[in-house]
Amino acid sequence: MTLTACGTEETPGDDARKTPADTVDAGSSGGLPIPDQRVAFMDMLNTVGQPCAPDAPPEEEPTPVGEKPPTAPVEPLPVDGSAPGSTEPTSHTSESPQEATLSAVEKCEGRLHSKRITKALSRPTAPTPGEIRTTLNDLGYINERIHNLRKSGATTRFYVDLRVLGGSLCLDGSVTSTTTVVTAFAAPPTGPFIPAKQS
Repeated sequence: MTLTACGTEETPGDDARKTPADTVDAGSSGGLPIPDQRVAFMDMLNTVGQPCAPDAPPEEEPTPVGEKPPTAPVEPLPVDGSAPGSTEPTSHTSESPQEATLSAVEKCEGRLHSKRITKALSRPTAPTPGEIRTTLNDLGYINERIHNLRKSGATTRFYVDLRVLGGSLCLDGSVTSTTTVVTAFAAPPTGPFIPAKQS
């Protein structure tokens, strides 16, 4: 009984003192746990993109009601090479990822994300790649969605993958001592992230 009592008294005291310290260290080195980061990332995307959804017309509206084709093309369509349901566009998409296009909603969201990032990174002196990553993290963009962040000469470039739920929205950013430019571009909705084509 006495040994059990002593063990009980020491354990909570030690744990109570170690747990907050461990939590602070984890927060400073790695931030939130990955699942929480992803939830916060999705919340941020919803918040930023909220003004765009009501104003953008649905993509399918121009098609007359009742005449929408089924998901699987009818058999005669693949035979004609120029038919929209042929298998040719699928192979083009994988070979030429830049053929992906942004929807009206994504264009609107891209402008809003570009403005908030540009505003956050605009400062008298050019931020370092580490400072850019920290700023993006502070805005809610998680590390697994930030790609190719590196400095080349006087310019630091980065990409942000915002593709969710079959979307194509991504951002291409460049920062110098005088300008910050962030533009939206489309990437294939599935598969690994592919940076925008650099000219």
